[in-house]
Amino acid sequence: AAERIIIPLKDDCKELLSLLSELKVPLTVVSVGPGEVIEHILKEYNPKVVANYVTFKDDVITDLRLPSVGMYNKHEFPLPVDADRSNFIVIGDFAWDSKIADNVKHKKNVLKIGFFYGRRDDTIKEYLNFFDVLLLHDETMNVPLNILKLVAGKTEQHSSHKG
Repeated sequence: AAERIIIPLKDDCKELLSLLSELKVPLTVVSVGPGEVIEHILKEYNPKVVANYVTFKDDVITDLRLPSVGMYNKHEFPLPVDADRSNFIVIGDFAWDSKIADNVKHKKNVLKIGFFYGRRDDTIKEYLNFFDVLLLHDETMNVPLNILKLVAGKTEQHSSHKG
């Protein structure tokens, strides 16, 4: 069933994923979405996925495998990260996403990038308490891509903004 699903990715997402792959940076996706679909969409990048998985029978979902991943408990699931990795970039659009790497014992540095789509100033201030970088109404992966390029020593900057 996942083979028939087409989901558009944010602008610059494929370039970001390709650069992660080129640099041999492991990709871990933590999502409340369907794990089978995430794995299918990102299969060429070999992600480790912590998400909700279902059981299919004749292309019909018959069961949700437990435990289920929810908005408020994503950070409680152990991340499948390699022991030799201690630096992480966490990208999310919900305040609690910023806590996803909290349970990694060997972490040294965590850069937390948040996407904010709300309208209230008090909510923006709350998000600023959770994320190091907060992108307002940004539908691209331009900023994470350029941060990765800078860290990797790739000097060319990229902008997907038109105009």
